[in-house]
Amino acid sequence: DPVNLVLHAFGIPMTIIAIVPLLLGNFLWAAILFFGGYALQFAGHAHEKSEIGELMWIKKLLKKRSS
Repeated sequence: DPVNLVLHAFGIPMTIIAIVPLLLGNFLWAAILFFGGYALQFAGHAHEKSEIGELMWIKKLLKKRSS
């Protein structure tokens, strides 16, 4: 889905770039970039009506533990 792709194209780099202000001690900008990036990614999945990757990973992990 092109909308999901664009939202992820901005959201993923934002979450990664959040490391820079975190290392520089600017926790506010790190939080804004990190949570803003994740919000864009969640919006992409909501638009596409698909599960987020982390949730799928957690479900798979829990399924392995219960087996």
